[in-house]
Amino acid sequence: AMPGLSAYLLDRLSSMFSRTRLRFAQLAPLAPGVQIIRAELDADEFPGCASLEPGTRWLYLKIPDISNHEWHPYSIALLEGKMVLHIKDEGSWSHRLLAIAKHSEGVNVLVDGPYGRTAKDRPCSE
Repeated sequence: AMPGLSAYLLDRLSSMFSRTRLRFAQLAPLAPGVQIIRAELDADEFPGCASLEPGTRWLYLKIPDISNHEWHPYSIALLEGKMVLHIKDEGSWSHRLLAIAKHSEGVNVLVDGPYGRTAKDRPCSE
């Protein structure tokens, strides 16, 4: 268990230093009265994302305006050159994000990823 934990912690620490570039995410409530936020990032800033299998794409998102230490994982959908995330208002972090979305068109974010399985990784039996 210790070697696995050590590898995980090393990976997390090394990725902390590679995710320092701020990106702008457009925000909007999904629909009036719905407590879900639609966040969009320009997919051109993440050239490897399109090669990932649908259903396996995810990223970690941090919003410094909300928290300097919280990273949250989200699934990604690609739509019209955008990486789209749907974020449900479930806790204090997402509740603050919903408040930002109601009063602003977007927010600066830090992104770790995207991650997922590439088409060449798919086993032949699928």
